[in-house]
Amino acid sequence: MGSIEGRYSDGQWHWQTSGIFSIIEAIRENNRKNKEIEEMRKENNRLLEEENNRRKREIEIKNKIEKKINIIINKIENDFIKNFDIKEIIIPKEIKINILNNSQTFYNRREKIKNEIKKLYNSFSKQRNKKKFTIFISGNTGNGKSTLLNACFNKYLSNESKNIPCHDFKIPHLFSCENLPDFEIYDTNGNELIGENNITNRLKEISDFINEKSNDKDKMIDCIWYCITGNKFQELEYEFLKKLNEIYYQKLPIIIVYTQTTNLELAKQIKEYINQFNLNNEFIPVLAKDFELINNINIKKFGINELISKTRELVIKNEISLNKVNILNNIREKLKNQYSNYNYDYTNLNYLQFIEKYFNINNDIELNVCKMTIKNNYQKLKDKIINENVDKFSIKIKEETQKIMTEYGILYDYDLNKIINQFKNTLFLKINKSKKVSNKIIEEIIDILKEFNLNIINEEIQLLSLE
Repeated sequence: MGSIEGRYSDGQWHWQTSGIFSIIEAIRENNRKNKEIEEMRKENNRLLEEENNRRKREIEIKNKIEKKINIIINKIENDFIKNFDIKEIIIPKEIKINILNNSQTFYNRREKIKNEIKKLYNSFSKQRNKKKFTIFISGNTGNGKSTLLNACFNKYLSNESKNIPCHDFKIPHLFSCENLPDFEIYDTNGNELIGENNITNRLKEISDFINEKSNDKDKMIDCIWYCITGNKFQELEYEFLKKLNEIYYQKLPIIIVYTQTTNLELAKQIKEYINQFNLNNEFIPVLAKDFELINNINIKKFGINELISKTRELVIKNEISLNKVNILNNIREKLKNQYSNYNYDYTNLNYLQFIEKYFNINNDIELNVCKMTIKNNYQKLKDKIINENVDKFSIKIKEETQKIMTEYGILYDYDLNKIINQFKNTLFLKINKSKKVSNKIIEEIIDILKEFNLNIINEEIQLLSLE
């Protein structure tokens, strides 16, 4: 049936089967190998299942990450689009200057405002708080004060002196007449300048009277006529007039009236003599009534109309000077309100149509320059705003996706450039199509007009105040 033979060599036994024993051994060996193969197959199946499960889990995680990232991306994008701040659309200073410098319209507008200021200034200047010009006449006895007053009113109102000296200051008498309805004149007794004390006392009496009247705007003195005559300007008269000028410098105009002028050449010499004292008073020669020379030759009266006209001019000029701040402030407020209250209806207009309608530009070239300037600069500005928001968006996306990948412990490869470009296009379309953006541009243009106008108003008024 079979046998088993053993042989000992090299320190160990070696067995050799034959027959049935060989068959049994072969079967056993085959079973063992089959078992190993089965175990290897099972192990391979287990490893394959684990790998499939790992891949499945990884796909599930990636899908979760992708879904979560897409939700985050959409939320961030929607938040950026939804909360896009229209206020960010502003015109930088350099663009404003560019716009202003590229349109003749703004030059025309500047000239228009200048002319309005001049008209208003002239208008305000002619508006007096008083109805009448109140004049105070001063001068030595016999210098023709009362005669001058009668000539101005073309009516005998005041008694002419008989060259009788008067050393006491009497209360001046106020005269008015329908022949010269806008004038009223205080006639005074003559100055008797006989020394320094007398000059000081008379000046005090005059200034006290004028100061008293200044408390009532309807009675305040507007101008002083200082009457002189003869062929010489006396030293005491010079001292009196000098101190009178010092008291009323830039407060009241003082006119030197050279009365009883029968010799214009002499009047000219007297004027030149007075000028050397730098008194800076107007000097007007006057002949208050006709003067009869020898041989029935008469000199007709003259100078009254010039005196009245010059008085009006100097009083108004002085009032303007004294009230210039108030006048200019009134002009500023009037024009400020006029040029700051724009009621433009731009409901159905884009900003280019607004420019065309409200800038009053007749020249097509100027209109196109203005429109293109604003359009080009706004395009640059919008590009800047888009790029700034894209940068913010990109940073936000990176931050949020990094948080998600850290949470799951896995890297996720996503196309950031594609996401950013999509956001950029969406934002660009929103800005271009937004009515709010167009309205904001129009509001900015209106602000430019306001700022430009107010700057011109302030500049012109500042120049006037320095004159």
